[in-house]
Amino acid sequence: MYSESFRTNRRSVIPLYYQVKEILREQIRAGQFAAGEMLPSVSELMEIYDVSRHVVNRALTELATEGLIVSRKGVGSFVNPPRFTKQLAILGSFTRSLKAVSNDSFTRVLRREVVDAEPKVQQALELTTGEQVVLIERVGYVNHEPIAVTCAYYPLTVGGFLLEKELANQSLYSLLAEEKGVEPYQADMILSVTFATIEQAEVLDVKEGFPLVCNRGITCDQTRQPFEYSELSYRSDRVEFAITSFRRSSEVQGKLVDL
Repeated sequence: MYSESFRTNRRSVIPLYYQVKEILREQIRAGQFAAGEMLPSVSELMEIYDVSRHVVNRALTELATEGLIVSRKGVGSFVNPPRFTKQLAILGSFTRSLKAVSNDSFTRVLRREVVDAEPKVQQALELTTGEQVVLIERVGYVNHEPIAVTCAYYPLTVGGFLLEKELANQSLYSLLAEEKGVEPYQADMILSVTFATIEQAEVLDVKEGFPLVCNRGITCDQTRQPFEYSELSYRSDRVEFAITSFRRSSEVQGKLVDL
């Protein structure tokens, strides 16, 4: 396992902690440490790579931040399972996106209530000041592990009926289509890195401040009318995103522009 190709080089300009991190990363990716397997202890890694405790601790901390390992205080560091891949090019419901990852998935409702529309929600849904909206908050599980929490907001005229429906493991888009004839046509999304609040940390079984990938989006129906504003926060250690891009010509502001 510890061949010459997996040794540190003190003459290199690359910091030792980074060398150790990359060596461990390569071993994990090569399958030399399987998912769930415990890495050698800090003392063992110090001896294997002839480096200080500070170097090893920094390497392990960065691997944990990147989601490759999880460190358990007083126990050791363990290899995380591979991330689940989320296709951003597909406009689908939260429930169905989890099913696309694994059949062993489900959702649990955390909140469903009528709330005053915050300015960002009011603007996204093109509401007037003072209007209220329906808030549906759910957490999604894959293989019995919480990986994402979502807050979705709907105008009362669109989502009011959801307050009386059974929502666990149910596609909200399917319910909206059946009850209101509202079907998602287009979604404008923005991805950003956020940090888990106390509430999110408890739900997702991570520490407060843990990095999350937040997908904020406005979904429009077939008439181009916005009917949903959502904030979907994924655990950065469990989910990665796939995006398919095409080179094409598009008419922008009346001119043909080569994108």
